[in-house]
Amino acid sequence: APVYSLVALEGVTRMKNQQWFSDVVAGGMLGWGMAELLLYLHKKHAQEPDRWRIISVAPPAPVAGTGAVASLGVGLEYSW
Repeated sequence: APVYSLVALEGVTRMKNQQWFSDVVAGGMLGWGMAELLLYLHKKHAQEPDRWRIISVAPPAPVAGTGAVASLGVGLEYSW
């Protein structure tokens, strides 16, 4: 309850600074929905930890003297 009270207070103060009530409500619903989705996905991952993985992807080492810069990427893996 204290956290929701602080969020509601933030929404009220935003409405005084040229924010529409619908914008504040939509932002609150978006934040709540995202939190619920992430909590749900976290629980599903705890049940099957090896199903989804986010892994780092590194390119081959750059050749010395070429001035190439190594970059790092992110990959997503799903085990059927």
